[in-house]
Amino acid sequence: MSLTEEERSKIYGRSGKENGNFGNRWNDEQKINMRQKMKMFFETHESYRTGKTNTELFGEEISSKISMILSEVASARTGEKNPFYGKHHTEKTKETLRAINKGKKPVNTKKIKIGDSILLRG
Repeated sequence: MSLTEEERSKIYGRSGKENGNFGNRWNDEQKINMRQKMKMFFETHESYRTGKTNTELFGEEISSKISMILSEVASARTGEKNPFYGKHHTEKTKETLRAINKGKKPVNTKKIKIGDSILLRG
């Protein structure tokens, strides 16, 4: 059974003072504890490790369904539907991004061996 967005919001969504966790703030000890728990979770669960494809993790059938869903979601964010449409980064943001990426090799860099030397080509 699939719920509409309004039904789901009515059943599960309690915003503001109706939310049981409204106004609660985590102290530093709670934040550190949760950070450690999440780190352990991602280290021990196979599906969250990097370097594996959806096909390797879930099989061909589920992988193709995931790909279709992701494609539909991405196609709904094109042009004017994209939240960043018509906006531009400020010069300050551009400088920050340049500083972060300075010295990093592009992900599509390929090693080429000529004789005894290895060259990187982007």
